[in-house]
Amino acid sequence: MDGFPEDAVTVARAALTTAARDWTLDAVFAMNENTERTFTSADDLDDLNLAAESEYRNFPGEEITIAKGYSRIIETLAAVLPKGSIHLNSKVRRIDWCADDGPVRVHVDGGDVVAADHVIVTVSLGVLKSSLRKEALEFSPALPDFKKEVIGRLGFGVVDKLFMEIDGDGDGEFPFLQLAFDVTEEGRVAKIPWWMRKTASICRITAGRTCCSRGWLGRRAIRNGGAQ
Repeated sequence: MDGFPEDAVTVARAALTTAARDWTLDAVFAMNENTERTFTSADDLDDLNLAAESEYRNFPGEEITIAKGYSRIIETLAAVLPKGSIHLNSKVRRIDWCADDGPVRVHVDGGDVVAADHVIVTVSLGVLKSSLRKEALEFSPALPDFKKEVIGRLGFGVVDKLFMEIDGDGDGEFPFLQLAFDVTEEGRVAKIPWWMRKTASICRITAGRTCCSRGWLGRRAIRNGGAQ
């Protein structure tokens, strides 16, 4: 900086260093926030239960994909069951549970009743919410108040995934990319699309493959859908 006083140059350099440091800290924080929201499926970290966050665990080893979809897992498990164990197209109307004098009873369309020692209910959240109004599935006796409160408070989320094909045959090295951007609107580069600015990382799904993926949750997923 020829022509400027030495003390002015020192102040300018210090200001530039401070600004660069603040930019870097904000960008890295935003990057890690996006990653944390993805791992915990939280639209907003303010809504995240910290006790539940600590329960997240990564399975060891490489990520895997299931050829021809997850239905192959169900088909494999079902193949070892006795014939006739699985009843399809049998809509459950009511579950009599907590009976003192006998097993749990499951009432299905047509009047049939199935008795069992235990019943595992894996219906969707929408069906559970409808059960509170007795519109879909009825529990007899009614579920405890604390369970009904939890069902009522739970909400639905939106998830978007983007898959990208990289050049090559998949044998070469592909780094785990983490992306940091200026979080201010003033620092936004118009040529960088919104979805990329909200992308914390891009990684190859499995080793030896040419497919990479990235996902978004909540409001960001909804905005991506509108942009498409």
